[in-house]
Amino acid sequence: MLFFSQLFTRGLSVYIPKKPSELILIRHGESEGNVRLDALHEDARYQLFREVYKNYPLGEEFPLAIQHLARELINAYKIGKKPDHALELTQKGMEQSRQTGIGLKELVEPPHVIYVSPYARTLQTLKYIKKGWPELRSAKVKITDALREQQFGIVEQYLYHNLYFAFHPIHRAEFLADEYASYYYEFEGGESIARTRERVRVWFERAKEVYAEKRVFAILHNGTKLAVISELENLDFRQYMDTLRKGRFHNCGTTIYRTTSAWAIDDKMKCDREKEYNLRLWDIA
Repeated sequence: MLFFSQLFTRGLSVYIPKKPSELILIRHGESEGNVRLDALHEDARYQLFREVYKNYPLGEEFPLAIQHLARELINAYKIGKKPDHALELTQKGMEQSRQTGIGLKELVEPPHVIYVSPYARTLQTLKYIKKGWPELRSAKVKITDALREQQFGIVEQYLYHNLYFAFHPIHRAEFLADEYASYYYEFEGGESIARTRERVRVWFERAKEVYAEKRVFAILHNGTKLAVISELENLDFRQYMDTLRKGRFHNCGTTIYRTTSAWAIDDKMKCDREKEYNLRLWDIA
């Protein structure tokens, strides 16, 4: 449901959708999990596993040698028993966040509210953004579960979805049934992309109502950031998945949306996709 304000002019009722004057979306800085997955993808053992995996017939059991390789990789890259929500920023991620605060200060005015995911890495991102932009310390902060990362359930025990599928080939067949089947697929104890988008949509509709014509920051994750953008740009599930497959936002990647006119009657906020879609406001080698 969209919320509307009413404007009367020359005897006519004109409905203007409520929306923030500016919406700034910031992905968290580099985290322990990001470093771990980067290292996994560069590992020669994983590259061998992936070559076998991507060409293996759907639904068939993987050879024991491939399962052993998958188990070896899981054991090598799991970060102790730390759950996803507790994974922290690296030193690089802290500095990315601080520099993002410095950069944002030059681009936008302080927000009326900062929404943030409750995960350690997003809360730390906010902490270090404030170090770069000390005036934000007085800003209103709302920690909301709606912006948490997509829940992957049992897959977290296996580190990565294709390592999980090495032991569960039937689920792999369901996940890859067609080009977009993964959009609706739910791992045991987890949630689908579709469900993640729905909770983000509910949050966004409420935020538009409460903070109409205000500046709003949101510090969140790759998936939930894309979910907000999908609402703003009316992406269907195919467009969402096509965008997701193009790659992740930078760590601390910043997207700035602005209303174009107080008299606009559509529900769009505009973004210069070339300049302001995935800004990297830090410069760290």
